[in-house]
Amino acid sequence: MVITHILEPCHDSLIKFFMPRLSFCPGLSIEELLEDHSFTRVHRSFLVNLHEIEKYVRGDGGYLVMSDGSEILISRNKKEELLKKLLPNRE
Repeated sequence: MVITHILEPCHDSLIKFFMPRLSFCPGLSIEELLEDHSFTRVHRSFLVNLHEIEKYVRGDGGYLVMSDGSEILISRNKKEELLKKLLPNRE
């Protein structure tokens, strides 16, 4: 099973998910835990697995179509950072 994306709730609640060979360390953010596993934040509520992106659709921020068919909005302030990761030679 592959994790394509993670939705974080708006309120303070515990998020639990399991991924092979990934252990949680107290005091680390989700981004810090997953940065070596090809995840990046594209919106306040979403982290995505870069390997599971099927398509980027342009727009104000745009959105991603994931391998499971889900559509994930990209915030305007995360768009450039995402495009640099998707297209490393882009200037």
